[in-house]
Amino acid sequence: YVVIPTRRSTAEAFQILVAHALGDAGSPYLIGLMSEGLRPLIASPTVTEDYVNFKCLQYSLFLTIFVEVLGALFFLLTALHIRKDKALVDLTIA
Repeated sequence: YVVIPTRRSTAEAFQILVAHALGDAGSPYLIGLMSEGLRPLIASPTVTEDYVNFKCLQYSLFLTIFVEVLGALFFLLTALHIRKDKALVDLTIA
């Protein structure tokens, strides 16, 4: 509702572009970087290499949970302002 109707499709296209550029392109690299960073903390002489690889990747993928919670918090923050923003858009269009 924040963007006037004649520009909504362009705004949505930019939002999708940025979301995919940051999320789809960067997330595998970030997960791999974290997985490699956790290796010294998890590796020990008593566990196998497969176990270390599994645990490193598992803990790295837990990062996505925190990103989703952060996204949910931002969504809730925007939900608090949607009626006011909709009223402002209606005034701008009228």
